[in-house]
Amino acid sequence: MSAKWRPDDSFLSKKGQQTIELINRALEENGFSSRRDQILTSRDPKMNRVIRALRRTTYPDGFTGYLLPVFLFKYPPTFCFYQEAEPGAVLPDHSHPVDQIRQVVWGEMIYKRKVLKAGDWMFIPAGVSYSIRAAKNPGMGINYMYG
Repeated sequence: MSAKWRPDDSFLSKKGQQTIELINRALEENGFSSRRDQILTSRDPKMNRVIRALRRTTYPDGFTGYLLPVFLFKYPPTFCFYQEAEPGAVLPDHSHPVDQIRQVVWGEMIYKRKVLKAGDWMFIPAGVSYSIRAAKNPGMGINYMYG
């Protein structure tokens, strides 16, 4: 990807309804209920197929991740994501039109001169620009939510 990377916030379009439909379709196609009437875990049989269907391909180089097959609230929905970054990968300066929270699962995330480790989090208000970097060893895995 080029240095002109911009975040893909298309999942927020139409008040998130298209993304809810995407999640529901991925669940139903793999034998799960989309009625929000069952507990889901990352270890459920066929959940790996759901995750593949929800993989995000618009991250900058060095980043991978996916939309979790859940959402919190309905109007407007809050979407949850998991993201990993290779050692030293940089998420360029950008902002989102909604609030966001990021929490480190493993490794280290660097924001300015702050090193955040597993369990640490950062809140990013809507419209505020930020950039983060993965530690050079071992990289990072993070959960984030916004919507």
